[in-house]
Amino acid sequence: MEQPVRACDRAPAEFVYHLVFRNAPEERPLSDEEWAGVCTEAMSRTGIARSAVSRPCP
Repeated sequence: MEQPVRACDRAPAEFVYHLVFRNAPEERPLSDEEWAGVCTEAMSRTGIARSAVSRPCP
């Protein structure tokens, strides 16, 4: 994923990873606690943070 950015002469020193979550219109709304769980699980699965107690980002 970095190759196109590195080809540019203005490549940033650090990258920001954006991940968007939404539930389908027919799904029930999630509470803040449920969304926090979704985000914690995504961070764990992507390797950004191993668990809720680990430091979230380097």
